[in-house]
Amino acid sequence: MIRIVSGLLLLFLAAGCSLDYGTALTDDDISNTTPNTVIEEMTFVSVRQGRPVMEITAERALSYNSRKETHLEGVHFREFDARGDVAAEGSGGRGVYFLDTENVEMEDGLNLYSQTEESGISAEHLYWTKKTKELTGRKDSLVRIERDDGTFIQGYEFRGNLQTKTFTFETNSSGMLVTEEGTPGENGTPGNTADEP
Repeated sequence: MIRIVSGLLLLFLAAGCSLDYGTALTDDDISNTTPNTVIEEMTFVSVRQGRPVMEITAERALSYNSRKETHLEGVHFREFDARGDVAAEGSGGRGVYFLDTENVEMEDGLNLYSQTEESGISAEHLYWTKKTKELTGRKDSLVRIERDDGTFIQGYEFRGNLQTKTFTFETNSSGMLVTEEGTPGENGTPGNTADEP
């Protein structure tokens, strides 16, 4: 269901009332706070050469034309490989897509999993910069990367480059490395552990 909220309609309703609502809102104020478009149960499919490459669904999408932003709630997405199989999938509570840069900010329980890489990432907040192909996390947001074999690393102030497949944690990183032999680590658990203050 698509609901289009018009600034003109809001001004008409406000002008018809005799109550004092305080400071009047200008057109700029309204356009910055009132979405131009609201879409419930949205599904977006990106198709290249006749086949789907990505599918994004959201419980709700709000477009703000003047801010050049689309806000998404209850987001789920899937990326498909050349055969049409799911290559990666994920979900997040909320996200913002910045139309002018094509950057994306996700938060509120973000979980991503790549079948191709056999690993996943979870975080409370991540910011994707399209130009540099980098993911970054806030200073106060724990980010965890875990492989299917149980190897994981986690920490704060995350920065990952998807072109070079490298990542860093600036503070409070820790993790566990599970070796192919499954040899016990120093603390008696399978694999090796690595802690960094």
